[in-house]
Amino acid sequence: MPTPDYPDYTLPIVVIGSVTVVGTVSITGTVTIEGTVTISGTVTVTGDVVVTGAVTVSTIAADNIVIDKLTVGAYIARTATLSNDNDPTPPEEPDFNSGLMVWGKFFPRGCRGHIHRLGIYCYRDGVGTITLSYAPQPGMGAVGSVTITPGLTWNWAWGDVDIFWNYDSLFIWISACSSVVYWGVNDVTPYDTYTYSAGTGLWSPSDEWRMLIRAEYTGLTAGDLPVSGTLNTVELPHASSFSSIASTSIPAGQEVTMVSFNGAGYHEYTDFEGAEEDYISVKVYCDGSLVDEFFGAELETDYGVSTPKFSKLAFFAGGAFRVLLTARYEFKRNFTIKAKNSGASAYNAWVNRSLCNLIR
Repeated sequence: MPTPDYPDYTLPIVVIGSVTVVGTVSITGTVTIEGTVTISGTVTVTGDVVVTGAVTVSTIAADNIVIDKLTVGAYIARTATLSNDNDPTPPEEPDFNSGLMVWGKFFPRGCRGHIHRLGIYCYRDGVGTITLSYAPQPGMGAVGSVTITPGLTWNWAWGDVDIFWNYDSLFIWISACSSVVYWGVNDVTPYDTYTYSAGTGLWSPSDEWRMLIRAEYTGLTAGDLPVSGTLNTVELPHASSFSSIASTSIPAGQEVTMVSFNGAGYHEYTDFEGAEEDYISVKVYCDGSLVDEFFGAELETDYGVSTPKFSKLAFFAGGAFRVLLTARYEFKRNFTIKAKNSGASAYNAWVNRSLCNLIR
């Protein structure tokens, strides 16, 4: 039987039910699909594809998802200002506060790029400054800060930071402020202000305020693709920070701070010495909480020469000891090592060197 000569359909075609196609399908024009389409195999599309609604792409083990954004705009450096405010016109006076109130503004996404400078809408009635600190999120230690001198009328005041920011979110807060400096807020949604409680040590979102704080970027990309799920694991960039302290007298029954690091990161190592193994203990604090404590005598009797996380460097006649602590302690705001003297007399302790890696 000869193959029928089917006509070329140019009118809209509506298919109800299932369609199985074996071979190649060439489509010129527009295809509108309502419902669910399941495709097994390889699909090659030449031209533009417009999708209205959500698209779910799933894969199985050992398969990859490749997203290629080859557009000219993706390679052009851009300058933009990250903001969420009512764009006050200087010298317009907004609602305001003055002096140091530990408030901050949180930008939850789209913040990667080169931060050129930070700004706040403010003015000063006398000689004074305001300091803005910044971190990836509320509750983390400051990655950096900038001190700004406001003008004598309401306006945007800026301070250069010039840092490459590798995080999708950005939190900017007031960490110091003179009493004569006034800074703007408004009560327009969406609210993005967080306030700090010294009593609890916690940040809480505000339900009525929006701070007039901005971040100016240079060298931005054309944009980011929001992706859910785990694509890969990236080690956050860190910068090493070093500290030490000479021989310090520890009074009987007291503890003394030996080294302290502000920021977010992890502990690399600490070379610690104490004058009396039975009475001098090492106390480790992360974000204000005690996470570890040990006496020199414990190391001598309970640990080997190269026990993981501890290296017994020396024990001397008369009770003095030296230990290299290599445990990895992670922290968001602060890392502190203190020496405590449980004896009835004063004894000395010192830190030859301590190294932490802080995110930058």
